[in-house]
Amino acid sequence: MAILLIVSTLVMTSCVSEKIVTKVVHEVPDAEFPTFPDPDPSLVWVDPALGKIVMTIEYYEAITRYKAEVKGIQKYWERLRELNEKENKE
Repeated sequence: MAILLIVSTLVMTSCVSEKIVTKVVHEVPDAEFPTFPDPDPSLVWVDPALGKIVMTIEYYEAITRYKAEVKGIQKYWERLRELNEKENKE
């Protein structure tokens, strides 16, 4: 009877080996989307003689920075989407 008690106690308290499937979840941090630079009239204006929009180099650089930031965020989201699709296929 003592042996039966010991064996049943060991069976109930022993670790059970089983295959545990873990799914990798990629955290998505809060991303702050860049804001388009304000078209301040002192920085951007229309030249009727040329029929074109004219801007200062500072404003042009601000637009270029905005475009680079947007492109970086787009690449980040595309890569995150690829990783999630890869994980879901497995």
